[in-house]
Amino acid sequence: MVKCRGWSGSFCRDGNTGTFHNSSLQRVSSEFQGEVVVIDDNGLVTPKNRRYMLAQVVQTTKAQLATLLHCVRPQNIIALCKTARRPPRDRRQGTIKRSRELQESRQMKRFIREREPSPFGSQCSFLTVQQELLAVWIALGVVPLILQIRSYAQFVRPHKIAEVLAVPPEQQQETANLTEVCPVEAFVLAGVWWNIEPTHYYYTEDGIICHTVVPQYNTHGNYFIGKSKVAPYRTSPASCVNDSFEIQVYLYHASIGFYSFYEGEVGTYCSKGKTAYIAVEVLGTYDINGSILADDTGSTDPRVSYWYGIVGAVWLVYRLLIICRGYSLLRLYGRRCDGIGESLQQQAVVVFVQESLRLSAHGATNYQRVALLYLVIEGIMTDLFLIIANDGWATRIQYTSLGYNLSGLMLLLFEMLEKMRWLTEAWRMRVKRLVFSYESSLVGELVAALAFQYFLTGLNKSELKRSKPEALAVSSSAFCDNVCMVQTSITCYVSQPCCVDMALGMRSRIVLLGGYHWEDGKLFYEQMALKAFGMLKMEENGVQYLLLHKLHWFAVPRETLVGIGVISSERVEPCNERPCTGIISFLDRKLGGISANTDSNYRTQQSWAS
Repeated sequence: MVKCRGWSGSFCRDGNTGTFHNSSLQRVSSEFQGEVVVIDDNGLVTPKNRRYMLAQVVQTTKAQLATLLHCVRPQNIIALCKTARRPPRDRRQGTIKRSRELQESRQMKRFIREREPSPFGSQCSFLTVQQELLAVWIALGVVPLILQIRSYAQFVRPHKIAEVLAVPPEQQQETANLTEVCPVEAFVLAGVWWNIEPTHYYYTEDGIICHTVVPQYNTHGNYFIGKSKVAPYRTSPASCVNDSFEIQVYLYHASIGFYSFYEGEVGTYCSKGKTAYIAVEVLGTYDINGSILADDTGSTDPRVSYWYGIVGAVWLVYRLLIICRGYSLLRLYGRRCDGIGESLQQQAVVVFVQESLRLSAHGATNYQRVALLYLVIEGIMTDLFLIIANDGWATRIQYTSLGYNLSGLMLLLFEMLEKMRWLTEAWRMRVKRLVFSYESSLVGELVAALAFQYFLTGLNKSELKRSKPEALAVSSSAFCDNVCMVQTSITCYVSQPCCVDMALGMRSRIVLLGGYHWEDGKLFYEQMALKAFGMLKMEENGVQYLLLHKLHWFAVPRETLVGIGVISSERVEPCNERPCTGIISFLDRKLGGISANTDSNYRTQQSWAS
């Protein structure tokens, strides 16, 4: 039996019996996938464990078998079944004479073994393509999802405000001698400096409760300073040893929805620097925002945000469905590659996984993207406030989730811009290659994960008002780094057109600058880059079509491949999407050049929304 990858076709759907001649061998070997076939002594290749009835598939000889076996990996060759019977025992010689058919069976098995390639592949990889795709899928999909679930679990729980910080609603506000009564000028939270401004205070039985705001972040809250000196908090400087007082704080950070993020902090106030060094003790969310948040005086009752609970759950379920869709798609592609012995380079594996984890489906409308955009922003704010509120290496891992959400936000905005057709094809590709290439996005995510906290800390610790030159220096340094990164990405690839990019249109999430090849004044896609995007070719009635896996919102149907362009020599002309009904195989040459029809991109977009 031989497991032959690639078996699918319209001739199997109706359940009828079909006979295929020797001329159909190439089609059978390239289209039929994931099936087990038996080669009998008559040279007939018959499918096993098939839901559809097929009497005869192909009559093949040893030479034609080589064409069939080009899509079989050595580990998928189980046995070669022969139906020849043993002849009667020759009693006079005392031996069993092998029939001619059985001898041919041995020869056929020897022929198959001779065709076995090295088990390590061309790159001496110990992993199959499917295993490599799964490993990258875990890193780029599962790990960020786990981190977002961690964030959601910390903010969705009910919280209580400390009794000493809650003010009765009827208590009168006071503003006399405000800076003397409420002396705190800044909070140092998780190593980051936050400037605050007091607005009023209250007299209570326990003492004075001050209400404060962080204007640039629309943050409101109360704090209470104890009367006796205590040991300084662990993050306090050595100069605060004899000038530290206990302080309790709660803050509500307003979100874009009708809810706010809650932080309950404890620490010490250093009277020498008028700074409170605090750490988060409790996290949560509450359905409050706007003027209601500004007038809130706190409460000792449990508080919870139903808005955040519902929106956060919807976002996590959506992410889970997208990851499951990506898993199904990469398994299909991985099996196809392993079945015919195709290999993928590491960056090609990453690109394909990123494309399979795309947030929006092919053909999505801008109204759908706006709804998705809101969910992405909510995810960004959750990650951002969790990073701001906590310190340590465990929190820095959260930058993986933040970088994923920021990347999704930028891509959604650019997709909306593409859909509105405000950019010409030339400018669309210039922006996409410069900003949304695999190389620049990878560098950007690494920089965000490693340097964002240091940048935020340096900028806020500059105290803004009192050390303006330092703040400007930090901002200038970050700006120069971005300029250098952008300049290194500007090459001749940015401005030259390519017919493959025109055929892909909005279907590709990113571009692969390393996959381009410049030849004779034209820009081509290398074969590796074409495989990275999962592109294949189909032959039907003497015409070759460029195929791509179409992404639906959640489902992965049996037929995911659609034709997006007509291949003519090394050039691709975009066409309307068409189903895959011909002979499927991997691309064996580079494709590119200038398309003859400059308006094809917009013409094909009409079919995406359908």
